[in-house]
Amino acid sequence: MMPNPSSFPTTYAKHFIPLESDPSLFTELAHSLGLSKSLSFYDVYSISDPILLSDMPHPVYALILVFPASQVYERQEEEMSGDYDGCGDGEDVVWWRQTIDNACGLYGLLHGICNGESREYIRRFTSLFIYCLLLLNCIATSRSGPHESNCN
Repeated sequence: MMPNPSSFPTTYAKHFIPLESDPSLFTELAHSLGLSKSLSFYDVYSISDPILLSDMPHPVYALILVFPASQVYERQEEEMSGDYDGCGDGEDVVWWRQTIDNACGLYGLLHGICNGESREYIRRFTSLFIYCLLLLNCIATSRSGPHESNCN
């Protein structure tokens, strides 16, 4: 069943149909965009249980937290978020503001790959490499524009 577009918040310019987060799909997408095949996504069932943590491959470069967001959460997020205008190589954290509804997986993927040591695993001259290289020098508030305008 398709969601009713009139029920979406008006703050989003585009809307994706909600999809279940699946590490194998994240891995396939990331590899096809240009992430090295030496990195993969995995389900994490605990961040405190030593037995469950011992089964997880190491090192871990990013953790993507998946949780349902309510309208109250969305409203609080809008009220609390200030304008972030970082850009360039000296930027501590590469950040995209989510401008596409239900695209949290895409944004989580971009944040996980383009920050920290995982950025070193982006294969040169791939779509992901060119995309991140170009957008690193954009002011953060304008970074979402290119992928938003290319999504139909």
